[in-house]
Amino acid sequence: MKQLWHMIERYYPWLLLLLGVDCFCAVILWISDIQVFQTLIGLVVLTSILLFSAILFVLNKRENTHMELFRDFLSDPTICNEERLLSAISQKEGESVRFLASVLREYKNESNNMADALRDYEEYVEGWAHEAKTPLSLLTMHNSRRQSTMTDFISMACSSSKTAIRYLPRS
Repeated sequence: MKQLWHMIERYYPWLLLLLGVDCFCAVILWISDIQVFQTLIGLVVLTSILLFSAILFVLNKRENTHMELFRDFLSDPTICNEERLLSAISQKEGESVRFLASVLREYKNESNNMADALRDYEEYVEGWAHEAKTPLSLLTMHNSRRQSTMTDFISMACSSSKTAIRYLPRS
């Protein structure tokens, strides 16, 4: 109902123009024959209101189709959705849609490139962590065997390396 009222508000000047033409025709009909005027005035006004309602219905249907195609295009800016939208709108609006499509595709490509770079970086960090853990673990194991022959300073360094190994990411 709210949408219908919004449509009536938007096309209100056209309704007034249509009713103004009806009034002009009614005055001419009244001047020519008063009895025919009394008989036909209701029919003329009713026909005008029905015509306006039919036009509102068609325009509302067309606008809803445009909005649905536009939403489809925004959710998935493929060439197919772009062409479907372009076939339903005017040429002037089409220029804006083409520009919007190019910008959306550019941002999508940029986003995909950033996601690839992030994935590569994560793989690099995981690989580095694995490569760093292997020698540290080997040194820790080797030093634990020789702990009785080590000085206090070296054994303290070994215990801190064990702590560092625990905080490295697991792969």
